[in-house]
Amino acid sequence: MGMFIGIPQPLVFLLFGSLLLVIGSYFNEISDRRGFVYGKLLIQEQNRLQDVLDNVLPPVIAQRLVTSPGVIAEYHPSVTVLFADLVDFTPYTASKPPGEVIGFLNELFSRFDQLVENYGVEKIKTSGDCYMVAAGVPETRDVHVRAIADLALEMRGVSAELGAKIR
Repeated sequence: MGMFIGIPQPLVFLLFGSLLLVIGSYFNEISDRRGFVYGKLLIQEQNRLQDVLDNVLPPVIAQRLVTSPGVIAEYHPSVTVLFADLVDFTPYTASKPPGEVIGFLNELFSRFDQLVENYGVEKIKTSGDCYMVAAGVPETRDVHVRAIADLALEMRGVSAELGAKIR
């Protein structure tokens, strides 16, 4: 303790103790701040996950998936499914720039999405130029065949307006 010559030993211990308390408080504050930031990030990621689930799945199914672990499959005695894809889509994509193809699909599928909402049916999936819709799930519906048939006719009309054919 050569550098503390002339300072009473209890004062030296008090200074070191105070220094340790300050350093400990500093690290405690850093830890608290990290915990706060990580907590905010966790909430943001949970919200983002919920948004993804809500965009991919019907709301009833998304909620059930979050609240009920395990298999969520159900039996539905009567369901109508519609698969639609664009006729000659591959040659179309070969002759157009990618941005134009994506813009066209976005316009077409956005209009299909609006029709799906109007008819109260469920969009199941889009993949490339394929569009899949179901009626009678997740809620049972007596007129599911008619809803899909009417939707299909309107989808053909929208496709024709945009210069395309669907099958």
